[in-house]
Amino acid sequence: MGYLLDTNILLRLFDRKSPIHLTVQAAVDRLKAQGEDLHIAPQNAVEFWNVATRAKERNGDQAMLP
Repeated sequence: MGYLLDTNILLRLFDRKSPIHLTVQAAVDRLKAQGEDLHIAPQNAVEFWNVATRAKERNGDQAMLP
């Protein structure tokens, strides 16, 4: 079975300061260990990039990249 990782999962996976980062990381690691296929849609990539590169002033605590 395949799983689609939505934008919120991607953001929490890469934001090590997120309070649910470790939970998300453990879930993704478990799926991978079970041999599951993990996918992202192009829209998820666009949304992730938009949030990850946006200035903190315009994005609250979500901005992750300088």
